[in-house]
Amino acid sequence: MEDEEVFHGNMDELIAKMEADELEGAPYLTPRDFAKMVGDSPQLVYYHIRQKHIKKTRCVCGRTVINVEEAKAFWETLKKKGTPNV
Repeated sequence: MEDEEVFHGNMDELIAKMEADELEGAPYLTPRDFAKMVGDSPQLVYYHIRQKHIKKTRCVCGRTVINVEEAKAFWETLKKKGTPNV
């Protein structure tokens, strides 16, 4: 019991922390989950998918997913260019 991490905060903060921990380290994410991870809107992620800046694939369950490493690399280039909303 001593090795367990104790969370001090309200329930909303706990849920947000759990969701962030869940997304961290996943090789593929849905565009919505990726947007949540980078703190941006899903619409902007879908825009870049439509513009073919981010490559999408289909998961075995049928969902649209993107490669997190590739999408993060693209997102970093947008930030460096100073693109609005990123």
